[in-house]
Amino acid sequence: MGSAGGYDFSFKILLIGDSGVGKSSLLLSFTSHSLESLAPTI
Repeated sequence: MGSAGGYDFSFKILLIGDSGVGKSSLLLSFTSHSLESLAPTI
């Protein structure tokens, strides 16, 4: 088996969707490990 240690992973993520649905907000929430309580815009 392999040695017990950390792993390095690299991912490419493609977010697809209509404009104004929160793709950038979702990505920022995921990368900063925090969720803000935001009011809907519609």
